[in-house]
Amino acid sequence: MKFNFKYGLCVVFMFVAISFSLSGVSAGSLFVNESWTNDDIQNALDGDSSIDVLHFQKSDLGIYNGISLLINRGMSIVSDNGVFISGFNEDTYDQFGNAFNIVADNVLIKGFSFEGYWSNIVNMGNVKNITIIDNIVKGILIEASGVNDITIGNNTLSDIEYSSCISLTDSNNINIINNYIFGSWSEPSILLAGSNNINIGNNNLFDGGVLLTDSNNVSIYNNNVSGSWSEPSISLTGSHNVNISNNNVTSGGVSLSDSNDISISNNFIYDSEISIGVGNSNNVSVYGNNIVSVDNGISVGDSDNVKIYKNNVSGPTSMGSGIGVGNSKNVDISENKVDNVINEGISVSESDKVNIRNNKVSKSSTGISASGTNLKVIDNKLNDNDNGISINSEGNGTVSKNTIQNSYSSGIYVEGIYVNVADNVISKSRDNGIYLSGSSDINIYNNKITNSDSGIYIDSSDFLKIYNNTIKNTNYGISSDGDDINIYKNYISLHKTGIIFSGTRININNNIISNSRKNGIHIDGYSDECIIKFNIITNVKKIAILAVGSNNLKVSKNTLKNNLKAIHLSGDSNTISSNKISGSSSPKPIVIKGSRNLIKSNSINFKSSYGVSIYGKKNKLYSNKISGVNTGFYVKGDSNHLKTNKISSKNQGIFINGRYSYVFKNNVNKNRKNGIHIFGSFNKVIKNTANNNKGHGIKLTGHVNKIKGNIAKNRGIKVNGDKNIVTNNKVGKSKSHRLCIYGYKNKVKGNSN
Repeated sequence: MKFNFKYGLCVVFMFVAISFSLSGVSAGSLFVNESWTNDDIQNALDGDSSIDVLHFQKSDLGIYNGISLLINRGMSIVSDNGVFISGFNEDTYDQFGNAFNIVADNVLIKGFSFEGYWSNIVNMGNVKNITIIDNIVKGILIEASGVNDITIGNNTLSDIEYSSCISLTDSNNINIINNYIFGSWSEPSILLAGSNNINIGNNNLFDGGVLLTDSNNVSIYNNNVSGSWSEPSISLTGSHNVNISNNNVTSGGVSLSDSNDISISNNFIYDSEISIGVGNSNNVSVYGNNIVSVDNGISVGDSDNVKIYKNNVSGPTSMGSGIGVGNSKNVDISENKVDNVINEGISVSESDKVNIRNNKVSKSSTGISASGTNLKVIDNKLNDNDNGISINSEGNGTVSKNTIQNSYSSGIYVEGIYVNVADNVISKSRDNGIYLSGSSDINIYNNKITNSDSGIYIDSSDFLKIYNNTIKNTNYGISSDGDDINIYKNYISLHKTGIIFSGTRININNNIISNSRKNGIHIDGYSDECIIKFNIITNVKKIAILAVGSNNLKVSKNTLKNNLKAIHLSGDSNTISSNKISGSSSPKPIVIKGSRNLIKSNSINFKSSYGVSIYGKKNKLYSNKISGVNTGFYVKGDSNHLKTNKISSKNQGIFINGRYSYVFKNNVNKNRKNGIHIFGSFNKVIKNTANNNKGHGIKLTGHVNKIKGNIAKNRGIKVNGDKNIVTNNKVGKSKSHRLCIYGYKNKVKGNSN
């Protein structure tokens, strides 16, 4: 057999005290030189059982050819500096199998240079107390099984192809320290299986790493390891109670599978496909590691009770996440720093009972992405990510006390059920501060959101509570599309529109909305059974409350001040009640378009053209107080009822253009023109008080109207039309302005001063 070898040489010094004589021949020592053949040495060892030191001398070139010895008793095998043992057969150019076959305890091998062996040292039986130090080896150093108490140190190993340099199985108490190993890309440099009590420390491993299977009580520390970019440099399978610490790992990471009680700490890992991978393992701690320029930083799958903390992961990456967890439970991810990762900074998928807290994540596609149950994302700081936090909750999720800045899209994205989003500080999100999609049973409260397009954006989500949030400097404070949503006690200012929504059973209560560039509250599209109550809306440049296409809406007990327009609503069966509306200038504070709406007990004090404008039929306007406007009520439509309103305006109290209106017990005194002015037929004007108006108390143009029991002193009643009934009204003493009736077949009866 012929083999080609690569050669590399580094020297590491380690002091070991060895008790043997270096000159002369003494009892227990055998000194050999280059003239001795393998058979000569073997015969000498076999013939004298007292020999416990075999010393290879350098009397010439120091080259020993064809050495293959059976070591069947304890001894020290040492050499002069420069002794070279070759496994090449000079006659056949084949390799010998082994230099030393050890079948005894208490053996030391020190100070040799080996070349040309398939495996330089092979154990052929269960032995203990083996020491292999200070050797230079081309090829495999050792393949052994059943060794106890073995030390391999200060060796330089190179030129290995398709095999491991050190291979031990079913062995215990192993120390592999201070070695330089130039290994194979295809195989681990150190391979241990079924072994216990292992120390692998202070080694330099090039082009190959460490592989342990089914081993326990392992410490791997202070090693410099470089391996294949796509294969782990340190790999454990089925192993327990392992500590991997303070290693420098390049072009290959650390991998665990089917292992328990593992600690991976304070390692430096550079340029790896997966820096730290944990699969199907339990009780794992990953902390204090520095991971740079990798595809995946820390990856955990199918594992339980995992702690990942105080790690630094930085890119650039080309594929994966900074920290990734999948299908795992009882995971704590805390105090990590992740920077410049192309995909997620921290990613958790389909996992249970995961805490993500006190991490710093920047420059990733999504800072923190989490899906599963019992997820907690708390006290993290996220800067300059496309999305700050994304959570897809299957139940009991928490996103709280996070600080999120400069998100290219959304600060927090929520999808799923039963999530609390609370006490977060979010600023400068290009799209949304908080974005909900396809969610239900979500609570969003005590968040501070500034300088985003939308403060809170809700898409197709139901059964939500949104309260006690502070939202400033946005286009839209809260934008909602969904059903059964409660929005209350929020403070929203310096925005385009404070709250915009569509849906059914939306409650908007006790919010403070100010300084809107457009609208305060905007119901956009079809909405039903919504309540807008106890809100304070001020300094809106267009409309305080705007509802388009809404039915069964209740707008009550709101305070609307200094807005250009107060309430504009289109829809049916809505209630506008007990609102306080005031301001300096507006063309139309309240505009209602639709049918069967109730406008009741509102207080309006506005410098405007009209107090309330109604377009539609069968609307009810009851017990409103209006002052400061030009016209109190402007009503266009049929079958509208106006009852017990109190109006003092600059022009007309009530103006109606329609039929079948019922105007009852309104107080419209001291208007500068008419108290009540109606164009239309079949209207009833009954028991109103319209005194001291400068035009007429009641002025009506139309037919078949009934004007009965009204008090219209000073300027009286004027009717122009046919078949009207004017009875039992009190019209004052002025003869010229008491009653002015024009038309045919009008009935005028029982009117008095």
